[in-house]
Amino acid sequence: AGDIVRPQAQDQQALMTMVSLDSGANGGGFADGVGNLVSSYGGTVYMTTDAVYVASGADRYTDSSWTTETRIDRFAVTGTDIDWQAVGVVSGTLINQFAMDERDGYLRVATHTNSSQWGEGISSTRNDNGVYIFDIEGDTLDEVGRLTGLAPGEQLYAVRFMGHTAYLVTFLQTDPLFAIDLSDPAAPALQGELIIPGFSNYLQSVGDGLLLGIGQEREAGSSNTHLHASLFDVSDGASLNQIDREFLDSGYQWSFSEAQFDHHALLYSPQDGILVVPVSGSGYDPQTGYRSENFLAVVRITPEGIDVIGEIHTDEPTVRTVRIGDVLYAVGNTSVTAYRLDDLAEIGRTDPLPAVV
Repeated sequence: AGDIVRPQAQDQQALMTMVSLDSGANGGGFADGVGNLVSSYGGTVYMTTDAVYVASGADRYTDSSWTTETRIDRFAVTGTDIDWQAVGVVSGTLINQFAMDERDGYLRVATHTNSSQWGEGISSTRNDNGVYIFDIEGDTLDEVGRLTGLAPGEQLYAVRFMGHTAYLVTFLQTDPLFAIDLSDPAAPALQGELIIPGFSNYLQSVGDGLLLGIGQEREAGSSNTHLHASLFDVSDGASLNQIDREFLDSGYQWSFSEAQFDHHALLYSPQDGILVVPVSGSGYDPQTGYRSENFLAVVRITPEGIDVIGEIHTDEPTVRTVRIGDVLYAVGNTSVTAYRLDDLAEIGRTDPLPAVV
């Protein structure tokens, strides 16, 4: 071998390869001579029009401390060319790709941090959330600002960056929604906070000054947990307001949505505010026993609130929904079904895929 390479650190025990696929070259395939190999586990991926960020979480130990941190690699992208550009480290771990955002030459990152220190009979722990801002120029991601200490003891559940504001949801027993002002990269500041029951796993902009949250809320005095959609007025970050909240589970005792964990499962049409959310509901009745059902909750988002249109009950879980004109297509594990949006009636379906043996 002409070259032998060894890791610089003990925890660098994996290699990550990044390659380009040219979908228009000779019917598609790997782009010629394009690829990058770095010492990283890979993990959370976030992409802009000209860069890819890959975040890899890890635990760090010393004789007197333990903490969580995340390595972030930045790759510059030009056409099918990918070039490793920079690396940085941020305290804590990321929940998903929405915890990263690039704007105006800076990378903004939201994390949840766990750490402990001990020695000579004294120990301390840190369990909180924060936002960090990095300059992306050069071959290192250099931190220029941070805001930490948000919601100590609570877990980070959702993040969304919108312009110069970051919205964070944490949860322990209530759901604080934080608005963080990022207009000065060197001094991110807490702008506002709203405390409401339950939590949101997913946040999305649904219009000027409007933020949608999809999450769950536990029924008071019971273990019943219900899926809900919440609409927030965030036009004034210092005065956040919940405009409306609608439960989407038709009275089931327990319910959740794949959209809480995979945003591709949710369909939102900004032209008329139609929102389609897949729901899995279940419950138990002493007389009839256990029951479960899969359906699509169809609602309309307006600046005034959330209007329930109806439900589409399906034979199997829906993994994706697609809208073409006034027809909604529900993609299940074995078939695709078409529905009219004006009355939610089924108008056709494909034959089910044959069972794999």
